[in-house]
Amino acid sequence: MSLLYGKRIAEPEVMNETMEVEAYTAAAAAEHLDRLDSACAAAIINMGARPNWWLDVGCGPGRIACKVHSLTSARIVGIDLAFNMVKKAKESTQAFGATSLYLVQADAAALPFKGGVFDLVYSNSLLHHLSHPVGFFEEAVRVMQNRGKFFLRDLVRPLRWKLRKHINFHGRNYLGSMRQLFEASVRAAYTIDETRRILRTTPLLDGYVSREDGSYLIIRR
Repeated sequence: MSLLYGKRIAEPEVMNETMEVEAYTAAAAAEHLDRLDSACAAAIINMGARPNWWLDVGCGPGRIACKVHSLTSARIVGIDLAFNMVKKAKESTQAFGATSLYLVQADAAALPFKGGVFDLVYSNSLLHHLSHPVGFFEEAVRVMQNRGKFFLRDLVRPLRWKLRKHINFHGRNYLGSMRQLFEASVRAAYTIDETRRILRTTPLLDGYVSREDGSYLIIRR
């Protein structure tokens, strides 16, 4: 625990409750979050990975996976531990007409794939759900090809005395259940320093950690 940042309050690792799934899905259709998802998809494309097999870890309802699919010829596999999220993602991909996007219910810390399969592993808003993220980083590196790339975007936990202002500003577009989920996610997020310390204990120790757009933690390799 840091006196500067306060205690991290972990969220459940699986977002499988109907309220959580519906709140997230409804918010994903909103103009604000749609812009954020588009920016994330563009950043993923800008990694310049070879367009063979890409892996979306913690794909949620599949919005970002669909956006990425529309921008690349790569075949994309999306995994999520929550059955209801995978179900929503399948509905999204069918509506979107994503023919080379495949969905699997799986654990990020025990991926059901052979080693060296993917040219790119990416993730959005998964890290803050993980109490012990080392297994996820180890698995991500294991399933990547030798020259594979890694991209992660997640929320960042602000300084303790800036927490309320941070939540009010960056959560200003959310209402009701989604606002509650956003605040819980910020409190569960890792700081930049915490993330760097974790990466140093994993095969992803050369990942570059940065803070972008005020509220996001980004890892690139």
